[in-house]
Amino acid sequence: MADRASITKENPDGVVSTEHVNRLSLSFSHIRTVVENMKLDNATNRTNRLHYLLYVSQFPRTCRDLENELNVLQEAIDDDVKKVDLYHYPTDKATELRSIHKAWNESIRAFPSAGPEIVDAIDCYAVGHNTASIFHLMRVAEYGLRALARERGVKFPKHPLIWADWQNILEQTEARARDATKTMSRGPAKDAALAFYSGAIGQFHAFKDTYRNVTMHVRRRYDELDALRAINQVRDFMNSLSGKIGEKTRGPIRRWP
Repeated sequence: MADRASITKENPDGVVSTEHVNRLSLSFSHIRTVVENMKLDNATNRTNRLHYLLYVSQFPRTCRDLENELNVLQEAIDDDVKKVDLYHYPTDKATELRSIHKAWNESIRAFPSAGPEIVDAIDCYAVGHNTASIFHLMRVAEYGLRALARERGVKFPKHPLIWADWQNILEQTEARARDATKTMSRGPAKDAALAFYSGAIGQFHAFKDTYRNVTMHVRRRYDELDALRAINQVRDFMNSLSGKIGEKTRGPIRRWP
């Protein structure tokens, strides 16, 4: 709303022109979005009223009228903000939040359902809820674990895969991966398969023992360094895993390496 003073100063009793409205439109659109997203009720009502006056009824007629309307909007914003609790993200953590889609691009593309969990994990870390961050990271990792199990054709007779615990999934997946690689001829393809399965299964075991079981069974709370370490580990692992499998995987990998 910085333009309002210059508009009024030019000719306070002059008619509000299309040029005046256009000069305010960009700032006004931004303000309207912000007050709605922040749920500033009085300010939202004033922006809706001002939008109607400017674009529908074509009132206020003069620049002075427009300034009065903008002053009332400013007061509404000031009053509403006093009732809002705001959190200031530390700069480094805000950067982590803004870079989610770039840093986790491969994971989100291969496991789109894990996207909200990734955002929750980073947001929890950013606001200092480190144990909650690791909780969400283990949910992210579970999408990878289920995909690997489906790739190996793991099934349970009494319940769907989604109801199986990590240990049973890992045991079945490891056994099927071992059986599959036994029949492969020696060479680059077998080496790649062995490296992929042993590396993935080993990492899932590490996640289970280091983070998942500890978090699920309330054995300890994690600090900021723990959460950041887990973020880096899960991100790098899931991005790598995404090169071979994803949540739509339903059969064995056909090509190695």
